[in-house]
Amino acid sequence: MPSGESAGITVEHLLAMTSGLDDTRTVIAQPGDRWIYSGAFAALFDVLTTITGRGLNEVAQSWLFDPAGAPNSVFYERPAGLFAPIRLRSTVPDLIAIGQLVLDGGPTGLVDGWLDLSFAPSQPFNRSSGLLWWFNSQESFMLPGPDVQSPA
Repeated sequence: MPSGESAGITVEHLLAMTSGLDDTRTVIAQPGDRWIYSGAFAALFDVLTTITGRGLNEVAQSWLFDPAGAPNSVFYERPAGLFAPIRLRSTVPDLIAIGQLVLDGGPTGLVDGWLDLSFAPSQPFNRSSGLLWWFNSQESFMLPGPDVQSPA
């Protein structure tokens, strides 16, 4: 993300999908002003790989997949212009192992309280979205896409 476009965007904005970035990572709203399920994932991965100096799959393998016992999982990039440019390819046993790791409190070294924070609504615009988690227990929700939301 070019530095001029990222002014004011925090990691929390990226996690909460309130960065103001669209799927092309163009700023279309002020950070924190609205919920946009978008290219924030790719920007978040860019931040992670820049800070660690490691590739996304290398980080994911050591921080998530190895601790979970999920050897067949990998992130991959989709061609430009497609919704959700970074995807996860996994197996059912790997997804079960990752889910169990989350139920057990997450991998060792995870910031204390992060899972609790991520499992709560992260912003006032879409109460069914936490920090990179979807909830099915809220009365209203917004779906990915331009201004798609539930009947309130």
